[in-house]
Amino acid sequence: MLANLRLFKPIILSSLLIIVGILGLTFPLHPIQASTASFALFSSFSPPSGWGSTSATITSPGPALTVMAGQMVTMTLNSADGLTHNWGVDYNGNGVIDSGEPLSSNFGSAGTTFTFTATTAQQTYTYWCFIHKGAMRGSFIVQAPPPDFSISASPTTIGPLNYGAQGTSTITISPMNGFAGTVTLSPSSSMGLTAMLSSTSIMGGSGTSTLMVSASTAGTYNLNITGTSGALTHSVKITVYVGADFTLTPGQTSLNISQDSSSTDTLTLQSLNGFSGTVSLAAILPSGGPSATLDPPTVTLSPGASGQSTVHVSTSSGIYSSTPPGTYTLNVTATSSTISHSATLAITVTSGASSGAGNLPTSVIAGIVVAIVAAVAVAVLAIRRSRPKK
Repeated sequence: MLANLRLFKPIILSSLLIIVGILGLTFPLHPIQASTASFALFSSFSPPSGWGSTSATITSPGPALTVMAGQMVTMTLNSADGLTHNWGVDYNGNGVIDSGEPLSSNFGSAGTTFTFTATTAQQTYTYWCFIHKGAMRGSFIVQAPPPDFSISASPTTIGPLNYGAQGTSTITISPMNGFAGTVTLSPSSSMGLTAMLSSTSIMGGSGTSTLMVSASTAGTYNLNITGTSGALTHSVKITVYVGADFTLTPGQTSLNISQDSSSTDTLTLQSLNGFSGTVSLAAILPSGGPSATLDPPTVTLSPGASGQSTVHVSTSSGIYSSTPPGTYTLNVTATSSTISHSATLAITVTSGASSGAGNLPTSVIAGIVVAIVAAVAVAVLAIRRSRPKK
């Protein structure tokens, strides 16, 4: 019996090779479902002329290649007969390569790799070797992409949160290519982080769910929200910061200042949950409005401590420089590494009495005084000369 099997072994192997070859000729090549469709083709102008998925399965026409509209396509091309070939797709059917139609570089036995983006127009096209046309052709099929969905989160970074405090993010499911299925949501988080969803099932292909997170231990937590519908699975990553933080609190929410005057407010920074570090402050006002400075511009906090900075707001009035009356918004930001907080103050500028000289430069004022003195002296001299002599 074993001897008979050894006798038929070459026949069985040959039959399997023939079957594989027939399958390669009969069925179109479909890429593995991925963001990029990848194909390998062997070319030959010498008989048998055409294309094949292997050098032993070359036929004319070659294997049909199926891709999704707008999909990235990678071709691995080899010459089976040692001659120089190329590979391209004739989208408009005029038999030549035009601008915008994919065409590889020329290749020989060493082969080449060629990547392009498929057209979004869904139909069957012809691919060729444009050096040796005729039998060296095949079908390039562009199909509509299958229904799918996307998942997103806003924001993707939560915190810093105080211990036990709750943070939220909105999870959004959006349909693609006519998707109308039900998406099941599930959170997967680091140890120590509590995560809950307001809804774990999104029906009809689109919708939102609110993610709620909290933790009692300081740290950085990574959280994945996965959406599943049948064989479709997508996920979004969210980072949660819990622990050390600080607050920024202005002493007032508004300041009233008349022209050519100034005012101040005290900003208080408070360490939370053991925060320690240097906080940088910045004050921003619209151009043409009041000016603002911070003293000091940085505050160093130790755990549990507080610190202060004074914001000075000043205006001007005069011929050369004047702050227009009105209401301005002062934005103060406090930043330390990845932590940032802000506060706003409404600055109201009112019209003030002006001396007329306002903010005139000293040299201009001195010049005016000299001119007045000279004019008076000339007038006195003129009066004296005009008197009749006795």
